[in-house]
Amino acid sequence: MHRTYRSPLALLSLLATALLMVGNASVARADHGECMHEVDPEKVDTTTTAQAHATGAASRVTIYLARDGADLVAGHEDSASNRSAVLPGYGLDRVSIPAFSGTGRTWDAVVECVQGRLADFDVRVVDQRPSGDYIMAVVGGRASVFGYGSQVTGLAPFTGDVIPNATVFVFEQNARGDVNAICESILHEVGHALGLEHAYLCEDPMSYLGGCGDKTFQDVEAACGEYDPRSCTRGRATQNSYDRLAEVMGLRMESPLPSPERPSPERPSRNRGVDPPPDRADAASLAVRVIEARTEWSDGTRFAYVVADSARASRLELGWWSPQGSYTFRCDAMPSDLPVACVQRGPYHVFVLAIGQGQRAFALRARDGNGRVATTGTWVLR
Repeated sequence: MHRTYRSPLALLSLLATALLMVGNASVARADHGECMHEVDPEKVDTTTTAQAHATGAASRVTIYLARDGADLVAGHEDSASNRSAVLPGYGLDRVSIPAFSGTGRTWDAVVECVQGRLADFDVRVVDQRPSGDYIMAVVGGRASVFGYGSQVTGLAPFTGDVIPNATVFVFEQNARGDVNAICESILHEVGHALGLEHAYLCEDPMSYLGGCGDKTFQDVEAACGEYDPRSCTRGRATQNSYDRLAEVMGLRMESPLPSPERPSPERPSRNRGVDPPPDRADAASLAVRVIEARTEWSDGTRFAYVVADSARASRLELGWWSPQGSYTFRCDAMPSDLPVACVQRGPYHVFVLAIGQGQRAFALRARDGNGRVATTGTWVLR
């Protein structure tokens, strides 16, 4: 039926032998400017791209919007303990940020705006202090507490890597209570904590440029820069803000982990242990389909195999749900610290995952160069 696909089992065997666990962490050179301020690398614990979201639900990226002000002390970056590594650069041992001065309605609009602009990503945005690691955006006061004038609306640590417990500052009084300005300042400073540089692209929240309407993270390779274009740091010529956030946070898929269903009798028998979804219509001129999905044991390890055809798609994402959390995988951005692998041959993608006992689920999402999206239903693996 799918004769154009050559030797999928050979590809699966090749991938299975390559699965391994790798963990690493690095701290890059810090840069500084109006919003990126040098910090002592010894006082910032960073994590690699995949580790920010790929180690389970407890490690899902969380952004805490703090409206009640905060008393912070200098030290290792630790939002849960109200410690900030940027303070020593200003000769400060401690700093007190006043509470958000706007109305409750304005605050709710800010929270809704931040959540909306990050809706594509698998991130929690909350305004009650959570547990675990989280990036805290303290929203209140003026930049004068750090010696800046009214033109500065935010401040954040930056290393080029994810700082999972960073504290960033958004000076809402300098934004004059404007919901959109506060929202975009939060996105900008949180972006730095997630490793993003300034973008020379007006439509992106990481840009200093204005006059182009509401800003959203752009799926575009753009030069870095403030008021003039420049190369990005760490040897990169350009930056794609959307891609970077997709790597560190994952992309939000539509469906939660469903309850097991009966296998469909119309599906091929090779999909053993799989409950496939009903067929769904794809977006115009775009298709994504599951060719094969199964689990099997090999040398005491249970593997899941997903083979997909994504004709006319420029990007294919595998949304994966397990008891430990949700993940998003792409062949060109696979994490190095998880037992997963992927290979692409033309429109065909083969994903292999080492998994434990219990139910798993997945869905596929394809995107083309015109922004059209097609998804499969949710497949359940038992």
